[in-house]
Amino acid sequence: MKIKSLLILLFLGLTGSVCLGHDDVPVAISPGSNAGVGVVENRCPAFSWSEVTWAKQYRVVVFGVEKEGDGNSTEMKLTPRPVLSENIAGGGLSWTPSVSQALAVGTDYAWCVGAMDAGGAWAWSETRRFRVEESASRALSDDGQAGLNEKKDEAASDAVTGSSGEKAADKNE
Repeated sequence: MKIKSLLILLFLGLTGSVCLGHDDVPVAISPGSNAGVGVVENRCPAFSWSEVTWAKQYRVVVFGVEKEGDGNSTEMKLTPRPVLSENIAGGGLSWTPSVSQALAVGTDYAWCVGAMDAGGAWAWSETRRFRVEESASRALSDDGQAGLNEKKDEAASDAVTGSSGEKAADKNE
């Protein structure tokens, strides 16, 4: 527990001072869990948080979690540097990383969001933890995915023209 506390204090010291003038702080909502490890099936998950009325800017920070022991421990050791850090304008309450910022499959992450006030002081949410896992639908090969897209196109075409090739509107006349 001491290590976790020291890491959090180090993180806050490196990224800005703690905002002591405000009672409310942003709440990290998704992805992840603050009680264990949540699972996401998208390498570019949408990060969302609650609004803080005084925030001029938000910052989403994502750290890798280095596994210790059996991997099910509630203690976590964060990577020394964030794998993602993104500033968001004050009105934004969500952010999705670009494809070039995609996270690694099979890796555990921890994230939090900070709110900056007009004076430049930061207030940080609690950390949420999640793991990126590959979903069955994303595990398809490129050829398999192309085949699915072709079938979707054929079905859409059949809905417009009907199976006999006549336009659906012509059948109704």
